[in-house]
Amino acid sequence: MVNYSASCILFAKIWKMFDSGRELSAHDIAESLEVKKITAWRWLACLHDMRVIHVVGYKKDTIGRDQTPIYVMGDGFDKPKHVRTKAERRAQYADKKYMLAEANK
Repeated sequence: MVNYSASCILFAKIWKMFDSGRELSAHDIAESLEVKKITAWRWLACLHDMRVIHVVGYKKDTIGRDQTPIYVMGDGFDKPKHVRTKAERRAQYADKKYMLAEANK
């Protein structure tokens, strides 16, 4: 039996995950392969730089910003992040301010 290094085995597992058609983020990889998030981010950055995977979407953070990229296998165009305009930020702030005023009545 061949003695594979741990990194080779983990790379094979990540490739199998992508090959099955799944959309993955660094958080998904870190959780399923039990590696640190920074390791998952580095793997994804390397695969992305080599144009083997591309961004198909983003997971939003707790305040609604596009934060965590979601990757899929293949050489395609990356989906751009949605950038909130000043008007959107003002509207969200006004809504929040109104909700707080209503709660304090």
